[in-house]
Amino acid sequence: MKAAWILYAFLSLTVTFILIDKILSKDYASISQSVSLDESWDITVGGATYQNVSLPDFTFGTLSKGDKITMQCTLPPHLDFVEGALRLHIKQTAVKIFINEEQIYEYGHDRMAQNKTVGSGYLLINLPSKYEGQPISLELTVSENKAFSQMSSLRIYEWENIYRALLTENRIPLFVGCFLTVFGLVTCIITAFALIFSMRYLKILCLSVFSICMGLWTLCYYNVILIFSIPLYSICLLEYLTLYLAPFPLILYLREDVMALKQKSMHAIYRILFIVQLAAASCMLGLHMVDLVHCASTLKYMQILIVCNLIFAIIVEIINLKASHNLTHRLFLIGMLILAGCVAYDLLYYNIDRYFGKSILPVKGISSLGLVAFIFILFVTFYISITQHIMQEAERSFLIKSAGEVIAISETADSSETENMIRQFQQNIAQKNQEIPDLNMSIACGYASCTVKDYNIDKVYQLADDRMYENKKLMKQAHR
Repeated sequence: MKAAWILYAFLSLTVTFILIDKILSKDYASISQSVSLDESWDITVGGATYQNVSLPDFTFGTLSKGDKITMQCTLPPHLDFVEGALRLHIKQTAVKIFINEEQIYEYGHDRMAQNKTVGSGYLLINLPSKYEGQPISLELTVSENKAFSQMSSLRIYEWENIYRALLTENRIPLFVGCFLTVFGLVTCIITAFALIFSMRYLKILCLSVFSICMGLWTLCYYNVILIFSIPLYSICLLEYLTLYLAPFPLILYLREDVMALKQKSMHAIYRILFIVQLAAASCMLGLHMVDLVHCASTLKYMQILIVCNLIFAIIVEIINLKASHNLTHRLFLIGMLILAGCVAYDLLYYNIDRYFGKSILPVKGISSLGLVAFIFILFVTFYISITQHIMQEAERSFLIKSAGEVIAISETADSSETENMIRQFQQNIAQKNQEIPDLNMSIACGYASCTVKDYNIDKVYQLADDRMYENKKLMKQAHR
């Protein structure tokens, strides 16, 4: 049944994904038609001018806040677009765009003047009616230190298709991000009510919050949330906010496993990591909100903390696995390794692209896919643990019942008669063990008696209880 349930869940997700992918990509060939503007640029950076530049091959040293970049080229003379739109990807940069020396677009300078964050992501710019064959120039002003070291590609689309093209190109992150967000919200609401009856569901609540954070981060990271006309700087803020808060539910999820180690050093490390994570996130987000230091400048420190948390989680599960050889710990460790590998990949991609201007890795943002795998594995482990708990409860109930069928109560004070009854009692237990396969029941017992003259029920009960525990010790020694 476990294997069947896992297979059903996997097939359901796969079929759903395939159907949604077909819906989104059925007319991709027509809506994705575009013209690249990657060639023949004259670029000025830091006082140096470079001519006939190809953007994919052009890199420069990381820039500082306030540095300017100017870019000039001539637009193609013939474009088959009714209404053209430029798609430009910026990285913490204010922009002015001119066609034939006339400014047609501006973004970010007012925010820079107030020392506010500009954000990173796509700008979708509607071009004027007559732009073919005209000279175009861009003036970029860097708003954060070491924000980037390479220019991104520029493309012209049909205006009515530019949003659909963006969504279709990023349909996998769109599907994964929506799934994680909706799944997290629904599960969070359900488990919030379930916690009233049992704290066993606290882990599921942590998992739900983690899913919401990573789902929103995915939608922001790939800019698919632009379809809701949310400003780019707000999308960037939401991206940082969800990334900085995501470690907390994961840390809380680990608490039970850390406490199970019964190692003071691991408990201390856990508390230190939690306090440092809380202090760092609060400080970084607070500084960002008051525009003293933006999250773009502190991101590398948060990345280090995230890596530390993942390493600690893996170590905790490895120790638990060695101690118990539990299937749920084994599965959780596999999930953590998958997630940690995906996060490490994304961190490597981000830092190579930011500081060296080279995107040598084929894809980006696979952390969300790793999280989907991680969540799936976690729910499998939760299902297994719940099933085991139910089976243990059923077994315990069955042993109460089985013991009740062989227990007798006597009102006699004759010790020989009581000894005979205890021998019969043990024989009944042995017979019950033979009748039921895999039943290995053993019951310790003790007895005491008194006369009416010396009657004291409390003392009699205590003496019988003491003898029962002595009998229990002897049985354990015999078993060893």
